[in-house]
Amino acid sequence: METELTSALICRRYLLSNCTRTVHIVAHIAPGVFERTPGFSWFRDPYNEKFLNLTIKYADVIGLMIFGHHHTDTFHLVKVSLNNFQVD
Repeated sequence: METELTSALICRRYLLSNCTRTVHIVAHIAPGVFERTPGFSWFRDPYNEKFLNLTIKYADVIGLMIFGHHHTDTFHLVKVSLNNFQVD
């Protein structure tokens, strides 16, 4: 996934022709916690953190993210805490 995100970011920066400038992420399991079960996450902490860091790092090229596991209508917002901003 990071390869595709990096390629899209390069395309956007250099306005290259014939390349993807926007990436849409569609997956079964969503990052973060499930609001109906506080404190419960399907991702283990290291994987959740890595995925969220990727979404922050490549926010300029991610068009949308769609997940389906919970079978509920929900909206999650990924934001950067400026006091704790760290991307690997």
